[in-house]
Amino acid sequence: MSTTNGYYASPIKTRLSDNEPIPKGWRWVDLQEVARLESGHTPSRKIPEYWAGGDVPWLSLKDIRGMKYRYVEDTIDKPTMLGIDNSSARMLPKGTVAFCRTASVGNVAILGRDMATSQDFVDWVCGPNLLPEYLYEAFKASGPTFASEMQGSTHQTIYMPSVKRFKVLLPPLSEQKRIADILDKADAIRRKRQEELDALSALRSSVFLRLFGDPRIQRTDWHQVNLGDVTILDAPMVDPREDEYIDLVHLGPDRIEKNTGRLLPALTARDEGLISGKFLFDDRYLLYSKIRPYLRKVALPHFKGLCSADVYPIRPVEKVTTREYLFALLISEAFLSYTTSLPSRASIPKLNRKELAAYTFCLPPIELQQQYTETLRSHEHTTQTFCKASDESEHLFNALVQLAFKGEL
Repeated sequence: MSTTNGYYASPIKTRLSDNEPIPKGWRWVDLQEVARLESGHTPSRKIPEYWAGGDVPWLSLKDIRGMKYRYVEDTIDKPTMLGIDNSSARMLPKGTVAFCRTASVGNVAILGRDMATSQDFVDWVCGPNLLPEYLYEAFKASGPTFASEMQGSTHQTIYMPSVKRFKVLLPPLSEQKRIADILDKADAIRRKRQEELDALSALRSSVFLRLFGDPRIQRTDWHQVNLGDVTILDAPMVDPREDEYIDLVHLGPDRIEKNTGRLLPALTARDEGLISGKFLFDDRYLLYSKIRPYLRKVALPHFKGLCSADVYPIRPVEKVTTREYLFALLISEAFLSYTTSLPSRASIPKLNRKELAAYTFCLPPIELQQQYTETLRSHEHTTQTFCKASDESEHLFNALVQLAFKGEL
């Protein structure tokens, strides 16, 4: 998000550069000067009375995954008031800005009603000179700050000493409101484009269930197989520095959009300066991210490229199954249920090759799979059109963010 004159459009920082240009009438202040800092907590799960029949909204990581709007009105888990009163948790007023400092670092929400939060959040109760909506947008725009402050090898966290050093670029209240309103409208367009892509994903799932039913239901008229019986993991490992591969696009798990299979813009091996071995794939393979399988990152590439060791390039056995059927299977609720049922052996969940190959399901006839393939391909042009519109709205939003925090809107 770098801009002209070396100015970083990052309105939250922990340290300031000398002579850093800021818009006239704006000022940098310690965030604690204009907002009260609180921290969340989890009532003990070992005491039934703290949770049984609870009705107190309590924000946790589960509530912000895939969150699309500023305000959170309800939560999945609800402790009792007894649990809140007998722990370090506390009720926070509507309008509090909850910033996630662990796991999903940088995610942020505005409490749409009085509620408590878990210890994964630090909470900012805004004073009269700071609008919650402006602080929300400032947090959303400040990725560079949070990336530089994260610590930990397995669990990335922003620790409290860094949180207490947060400084916010503060314009007058009228300008805060104008920035928040403009970015909210731009974000609404962005959300609308994403909703269109989500609708296409839902249609794809609907067609899958109509043709094949729920894979978790056993069928006597179809053969039961293991995934390893109908797929091949034979993509070669190559040196990305070689002339043949250095200008190929490189895809890691972060370049695959969760739940939709959409491929995000990616750099070449040359651009990334890659030196370690990568898998070589082409349009015979589908790509499955083995990291955090609950994110359901599966993709159907139509080109030759490289992928990281955190992605399985999976090739279907010819005339037995199709890429499109396997894609829909691996992104389905049925396969998600399988992966979440496996014992977790690490802080970051991974699906190993043995577990992938062991998944059991009833294989539909190849003719039925091909019918599904034809349906997906008939929607491909529509999907590409929606993806292009989504990319354009994303670029527009990012441009507005840069202008907003330079005082140039």
